[in-house]
Parts: sequence; structure tokens; C-alpha cells
Amino acid sequence: MTNRRQFLKACAATAVSAAYVPAQAADERYQSVVNKIWWPKSSLLANTAARSKEWVRLATLAASSHNSQPWKFLIADKSITIFPDFKRRCPAVDPDDSHLYKSLGCAAENLIHAAADDSFHAEAQFDPTQDAVVVNFSSATSKHENLTEAIVKRSCSRTPYDGKPISAPALDALTAAASANDIKPLILQSPQQMEGMLEFVRQGNLAQFDDPTFVKELRDWVRFNPSDAIATGDGLAGVVSTQPSIPGWLGRRIFSLISSGNKQADIDAKAIRSSAGIIAFVGEQDDKASWVAAGRAYERFALQATALNIRNAFINQPIEVRLLRPQLHAWLGIPQQHVHLIARYGKGNTTPHSLRRPVENVIIT
Repeated sequence: MTNRRQFLKACAATAVSAAYVPAQAADERYQSVVNKIWWPKSSLLANTAARSKEWVRLATLAASSHNSQPWKFLIADKSITIFPDFKRRCPAVDPDDSHLYKSLGCAAENLIHAAADDSFHAEAQFDPTQDAVVVNFSSATSKHENLTEAIVKRSCSRTPYDGKPISAPALDALTAAASANDIKPLILQSPQQMEGMLEFVRQGNLAQFDDPTFVKELRDWVRFNPSDAIATGDGLAGVVSTQPSIPGWLGRRIFSLISSGNKQADIDAKAIRSSAGIIAFVGEQDDKASWVAAGRAYERFALQATALNIRNAFINQPIEVRLLRPQLHAWLGIPQQHVHLIARYGKGNTTPHSLRRPVENVIIT
């Protein structure tokens, strides 16, 4: 006999398939907004203020947890300071704000490459007195090699990949990009290693979806259709992960019925098994400076991967569930170190970009 929950799930599935057919106009409008955000860097700018604003625009294209964009930028003559925006924190998935500070590191790395394209050398460091990342600039004699072009092409591709290994030179380049600022990459690519990490991801999914607070927070950051994503300019747009578009009111109402730890675990298992490998970003310390450094290392890795036509996506569940961290570190053989971020990588199709808020909204005046 069908129980009430099964009946409600069936009704929800029917509603999803029948209640909302995404219009081509909505998809075209979403892509139009994407095109206005992810356009190539402008080099012919009238003055220093315009150039700095352009650097900030490129910085905001960095990765952030739930695409929350938890940053604010203060522009000075020879520096840009990136402050945390605690109004955009995600306390359920990120109670210690470590992902938030990693996001600041990602933005700082984009900023460094954007400045390099304009023949400026940049140095970034976490300043505990301001609780912020300070990026200082000085003129360089010539343009140095950077990954600026990759900034506007980078995205987290959450769909399955082609299951094929990447070349040794490509892996060397990715490893080199991820190695700096006291962060060391740990590459997992054997079947045993992949399945071992998959099990940690599965346990993380089950624990997270068993927490009503986590489920509510995740639901609140999901944008169930292009119009909702455009209205906020942030969050997890369904179109990015190729999910069907449904009315926001319906998605919020049935989210707990159509999402579960087991379902997400199955999705992630398929994704991980299709990947060429997994990279863990490891640090000696577990503090704000190390979190920022990990964000920088990940963003460099992601930009290099983009330049090599390699996709990547986060699988951070094993570190987001605090009880799993000691077990993960012991399994990896690094009991005294800290995994700050985990991502899978491989060859695959591109997916639509997520949106960003207007640059004016993140610059402190």
C-alpha cells in the first residue's frame, strides 16, 4: 500500500513535470544576462578608477560557497582590500565561516591575474587586524604569464565527465597550479582511492540531509528557475546543473520531498566515478590565513584546468560534516594536517555560468 510520503512524492513529481514548462524566452533572457557578466576583460580603460573596477568585476567571477558571493571590496590607490560580508554567510553548511574565507581567497586570486594582464604585480595576504585580504599592487616591467582569459570561462561543472584519464603533462600543470602559499595538493585517481572518497561523500550527504537546518539553508539558496536567478544575481541556479525549471514557490514547497541524502549520494557517486581524479587541498593550519590560501590555490587550479579544457566541481561534504574530518584525515594519512577543499576533475561538457550581483553592489564607497 502506498504511504502518505510516497503519495506526496508522486504528486510532487507530477507537479514538476506538468506545472511548469520553461519558456525559451526565459532561457534566452538568462543567457543574455550571463553574457553581460562573463564578458572578456577590458584593457582600454580611461582611468585608474575604471581599471580597478574592472579588476573587481573579474574578482567577483570567482567561486564561492552556494554562489553566496560573501565579499566587499575597498579600492585604494595601490591596493584593494577584500572584506567578508557576513550578511551572506551560510551558517548551516559553513558554521566556522571557513568556506567564506576560502571564497575571499578565490576572489583575491582572480584579482591578481586581472592586474597581471595590465602589467601590475600583485601580492595578497590575510590581515588579521582588518579581518580581510589585502592585495597590494606595483608596476611590472612587462606583462607576465597569467590566466586572465580563463577567468571568464571558468565554472563548476557538476554534470558527469567522460570517465577518461587526463594526460600526465596536464596533471603536472594542475598540481603545480595548486601548490603554493603553504597549500599542497593531494591527488587521488586509483579506483580504490576514488571509491574511498566516494564513501566519505556518501556519509556526508546522509548527515547533511538529515539536518533540517542544512536542508532549509540549501533550499533558500537554490534558484529554481531563470527568473529567480536573475532577480537575485546569486545562489544555485538550477539551469547551471541542468535541472528542470519550476516555479520558485513550488520548488520551495516540495524541496524536502524531491531531495534526500540518498538521492544526492547517488548523483555524486555517478559524478565521481565519471571523473579522472580527485584533488584535495591540504594545509598545515586550520585558520583564516590558511583558508584564504586554500581558496587561492583552488582558484589557480580551476583557472589552469579551464585553460586546459578540463572541468571540475566541488565535493566538499567530507569536510563540511565536522565529525567526518578526523576519519578523512586518518584515511588520507595526514592526521596532523587539514583538508580545506575537495574537487573532482575530468574532461566533459561545459555547463551554463552562474550569475553575479552588480559590481556596484560589492564596492565600498
